[in-house]
Amino acid sequence: MKIVSASKVTKAIHVIKDQTCEKCGTQAKGFVYRKALPIYYCRKCLRDEIDARGQLVA
Repeated sequence: MKIVSASKVTKAIHVIKDQTCEKCGTQAKGFVYRKALPIYYCRKCLRDEIDARGQLVA
């Protein structure tokens, strides 16, 4: 598991209000880091992503 710097996480949190869900297009509420890039999801899709991959998310 790759460690992501705190500044990148902070930036991703600040811009979340302007992002949409990668799967369904609704407003994003959380994100998962993949290959050092945040992938934004709504609550429903984020829950599905956690169940499917078994990863910790921010």
